[in-house]
Amino acid sequence: MAASISYRLTTLRWCVMLALVSGVGIASSPARAQVDTQTDAAGPVELIVRVSEADAASDAGVTVEAVLRGEESSLRTTLLRDVTGVRSAFPERPVALRQSADWRDRVYLVSYPDSAALVAAQARWSDEPGVAYVQRNGTYTLDAVQPAVEDPLAGEPFADSLAVLRVTRAVEAWGITLGDRDVRIGLLDTGLMLDHPDLAAQVWVNPGEIPGNGLDDDGNGFTDDVHGYDFVDRTVVLEEGDYRDRDADVSEDGAQDHGTLTAGVMSAALDGQGMVGTAPGCALVVLRAFGRDGTAEDDDLAAALVYAADLGVDVINLSFGRDRPSPLLEEALRYAHERGTVLVASGGNVGGDAPHYPSDYPEVIGVVWLANDGLGRASTAQHGPGIDLGAPASSVLTTRLARDEDPRPREDQLYSRVGGSSL
Repeated sequence: MAASISYRLTTLRWCVMLALVSGVGIASSPARAQVDTQTDAAGPVELIVRVSEADAASDAGVTVEAVLRGEESSLRTTLLRDVTGVRSAFPERPVALRQSADWRDRVYLVSYPDSAALVAAQARWSDEPGVAYVQRNGTYTLDAVQPAVEDPLAGEPFADSLAVLRVTRAVEAWGITLGDRDVRIGLLDTGLMLDHPDLAAQVWVNPGEIPGNGLDDDGNGFTDDVHGYDFVDRTVVLEEGDYRDRDADVSEDGAQDHGTLTAGVMSAALDGQGMVGTAPGCALVVLRAFGRDGTAEDDDLAAALVYAADLGVDVINLSFGRDRPSPLLEEALRYAHERGTVLVASGGNVGGDAPHYPSDYPEVIGVVWLANDGLGRASTAQHGPGIDLGAPASSVLTTRLARDEDPRPREDQLYSRVGGSSL
């Protein structure tokens, strides 16, 4: 029994350290190309762009090959977005051997800083009529030789875009634990894209509830709280959306996806697709308290905190704030803290050392936004007296809500780079 308790405490300690949290600047990239999921260990990545023999001048009056060779045009601006270099894929041949055009002369290597930029660009190239094909410049290993130590990120398609996991030493921590399903992280936010391929298996399932039967099977006062609960019940609503009634629907509302963005950083699955979160072994309890407009009320936040504490949630992520304390919120936080819940909050995004709540409350671990190398604060990071820890959170790759109605969105529609203390 003592060993079991010790193991659980060790797992919880690591999950708390791993599950630091979310305030947001969103950058998304559209793309429709088939994604090559092979990854590189580090450094820039390359696309192989094969120009078609039928390459013809576009509406911009220039061919794809001319763009690759450096001719200025509006098409160049579009196709070479985020490009760090262009070169021929094959060595230049002596003049005597270049008696006529050869397919090798039409193959180029186009460099990008990382996989996220590459995936977006791959779609742009694929849509261009003058391109015969485009693919990632992948890597191969000798069949008889394997690395001595397996990299835990090796199977993740966007591994080279997840450098923050090495900066925070999360990858080292995974040697001790990836987290545990018995350790639950409360996502107090805007909800969650429940069917996201990197998050669906990460969501907690209430064993005491029968989904959709309209009953409070476990007797906790919340009907059908299978994955958590929606606490938003505004009396005044400024726009359309899910604001009025508290219910069991914890999905994101409209295009708002702050919860999905922060959830990926915390606990996206280590499963060989997309990206991976800091504590992929832990379960997410969804506590929706923010509406589509990104605003929450004191009572909704407090109700969510109390619900989570009574449920025995181990960690609650609080990626929000304001400059004034709230007695109700403070009391709810104290209630959760006294019941053993670890409370972690973003430090704010407006710079300076002004007050910021809830991160300034003594029961809460306040986290300042650091540069991605972990060596200094971001330019607009708040750093008031409530700051306890820091975490890199500039242009972090994470999960996002698909923006269209396609029931099977493309992989690039499900991930985005964002920045802010929320992460």
